[in-house]
Amino acid sequence: MAAQGLQIESPIFHRGQQIGIERTNNPVLRIRNQAWARFLQFADRLGLSPQARQSLAIDRPDGTGGEIEKLLSGPPLTDAERAEIMRSHEKKPQ
Repeated sequence: MAAQGLQIESPIFHRGQQIGIERTNNPVLRIRNQAWARFLQFADRLGLSPQARQSLAIDRPDGTGGEIEKLLSGPPLTDAERAEIMRSHEKKPQ
């Protein structure tokens, strides 16, 4: 069988002679489609799209977002703000 992109061509034999070619969908297509469907399910569960994020209910004890959430949801940082964050992380013992 020779792979021909999205389809595979298989010879058809009758009494030892090739009488034609059968074209079928490449099995990789089915595998790819199943993998994509699984990815979309996981993305929906993990809130990786705006629509999925709206359906997530996240309870915070103090009612405020974390530092990372503020960075990700806010406007882009200025150079001064970026430098201040870097300085604050350098001072913290790890």
